[in-house]
Amino acid sequence: MAAERNQKLRSANRAQLTKLFQRASSLMSDEPSVENVETLDLTYELIEEKMDYLKTLDERILSKLSDEKMEDGVAEADEFMFSAKEKLRRIRKHKENIQSEERRSEPSISNAPTPSDDPPRSNMKRNYRLPKLILSRFDGNLLQWPAFNDDFVSAIDENETLSTIEKFQFLRAQLDGEAFSTIAGLQLTANNYENAKELLRERYGQTHKIINAFMRALWELPRPDEDIKSLRFFYDRIETFIRGLSSLGKEEQSYGELLIPMILDKLPANTRRQIARAHGNNEWSIADLRSTLKSEIDALQAGEIDGFNQEKSYRPTAAFFTNSNTKKTTNKPKRKMKCAFCKNEHSSITCPVVSEQEKRFEIAKRDNLCFNCLTPNHSSRKCLSKFRCRSCNGKHHTALHAKQNSEPSAAQKAREPPAVEHAASTFTQGAKNQRNVVLLKTAIVEVSNKQTPFQLSATSGVLFDEGATRSFITEELVHKLQLQPTHSEEINLSVFGMDCKQPQTFDIVTISLKTTSKEFVDINAVVVPEISAPLHNLVTRRIANLSHLRNLRLAHTPSDDRSPFFVSVLIGADHYWDFVEDTIVRGPGPTAVASKFGYLLSGPAHSDDYVTANDTAFHVMAKQRNAEDDTLDKFWNLESIGIKDNKQTVQDPSDFQNFQRNYIEKRDDQYVAKLPWKTDHSPLPTNYRNACHRTRNTVRKLPVETRRVYDTIIRNQEKRNFIEKTC
Repeated sequence: MAAERNQKLRSANRAQLTKLFQRASSLMSDEPSVENVETLDLTYELIEEKMDYLKTLDERILSKLSDEKMEDGVAEADEFMFSAKEKLRRIRKHKENIQSEERRSEPSISNAPTPSDDPPRSNMKRNYRLPKLILSRFDGNLLQWPAFNDDFVSAIDENETLSTIEKFQFLRAQLDGEAFSTIAGLQLTANNYENAKELLRERYGQTHKIINAFMRALWELPRPDEDIKSLRFFYDRIETFIRGLSSLGKEEQSYGELLIPMILDKLPANTRRQIARAHGNNEWSIADLRSTLKSEIDALQAGEIDGFNQEKSYRPTAAFFTNSNTKKTTNKPKRKMKCAFCKNEHSSITCPVVSEQEKRFEIAKRDNLCFNCLTPNHSSRKCLSKFRCRSCNGKHHTALHAKQNSEPSAAQKAREPPAVEHAASTFTQGAKNQRNVVLLKTAIVEVSNKQTPFQLSATSGVLFDEGATRSFITEELVHKLQLQPTHSEEINLSVFGMDCKQPQTFDIVTISLKTTSKEFVDINAVVVPEISAPLHNLVTRRIANLSHLRNLRLAHTPSDDRSPFFVSVLIGADHYWDFVEDTIVRGPGPTAVASKFGYLLSGPAHSDDYVTANDTAFHVMAKQRNAEDDTLDKFWNLESIGIKDNKQTVQDPSDFQNFQRNYIEKRDDQYVAKLPWKTDHSPLPTNYRNACHRTRNTVRKLPVETRRVYDTIIRNQEKRNFIEKTC
């Protein structure tokens, strides 16, 4: 079946190639004009693509032929390809003749006609050729659709010299990605050309969708940096999107008031101050903001002085090596590494300033950098660099490699700790004092364990703290619900800047919280002995009866009982917004925030009541540790011997004697020391000659007075038996 399909494909493409040659022949016989020459160029490119495809089909077909038919098949394929190449050569020769005639027909200054000899402009023949027309491509980006549609309609769709099939072929050739997949199922026929255009217009040509895409692009513009290139790119993108909206009938007056605070918020603080100083205290309009921003960028660019920040390079006075083989050094300055994204002196791959891949792509596009070598003024297709991505061997720079995030299975999650590093989480209540009533976001929630057959549950106190990056649960509630840990993590505890203790292992459990809609929401929590000291119950009926809280369902049931309130679960920022909603109710008293458990109260109650509270605080930094971390710790501990303070306070006097007896010996008036932590290490090569050579060179470079001072000090130490001669 595959062989028959390849035969049919080859026959169809040969027939189409013959038609293209006929069209090219017709164009060559016509009077040369700009339109005919451009159409001939497009036909020539399409013929080359067809011939390359036919070569591939010939190879497939010939590989399936038997030995008896192989010779005839090769001869037939070569004969057709020879004829096609001969016709293609004639077309190329015709194009070269046209170009040479155009060059000869260009008037020079010496023989330029006088004004009196100029023929009427209506009778003048255009003998010059316009630049080659390059059609834009479309990959499904709605922002590119208006420009692509206009280009294609004017150059291809309205070109009467092209047949419907050829227009369809040009359309397919200019589509990529999602856009190409939209019409990929349509056969290459004249009837399907209109169907293809209709499908593309239906998916990408709707005005409201394009307007939404432009508005979203404006909203998601990356924040510019302080440098001029970044600000200029930011301004140009705003202008492009606003003009695009204007071409779609969406004037800036209809959305300018929403756009102004977004633009001001994204600008660097220094730029905001400068344009505010220039504009004064008047109300902004989008036109004024664009004009003022452009003036500020022009002023910054005019104030630049080339070479002002040029750094001086100094030649090092000495360089030390640990190997015995040396090479001659030259005075050629070493080329400094420069990051393509932040312009600092470090590798672009490990840039700490611009670490997000999308931001790096934006900078590469803005500065017209090659995606393969990150140098300007050429594309990756024309890049001559032989280097490839170190991660996937693709033709792009390693700094632009997309990091793949693979979601582990449930079984893997149960066996392994999550490979994430958590920022510090903080919970604070203050110090022991007398103060006004201040409410925290607390709730009384039913907490369940779905893993048990009877789904054990308990009503517990929950504290919401968006300043904490992790959620916690007390050991007491874990034992009560018979929760089993899913995995464990090592956590370093630190309090108010004190030194971190040794990492401790904490269990992670999964609990289910029941909402007001009777649904259960699962969260992961770190098991700790205690979350906080007991809190006073501050949600009283008097507070619940305030005018702005009277008809609200509170998450913490009001009660006049001032008995202690125990926090068994703390919900941090990792699950905070899974429960907290957008509605906020303010009034004379605490503020209410809607949640899935009811309204949460927080803030001062503005009452005459005073409470005494014991405030506690803890600071948690959670980080996964693995075997590689332990190996790295051992390496740095080894490298820091003699540099960092030794924490060992008790030392056995026999250790030094044992080191002298077993690891130090004197050979030929020289002391030889062994490595006490690696007795089986092979002898290291001697650096004696290098040391003597470099020492003598250093001494020769010293001033005479300095050498005399050194000589006096050394002789004095030798006399006092601090040092002794070894050579």
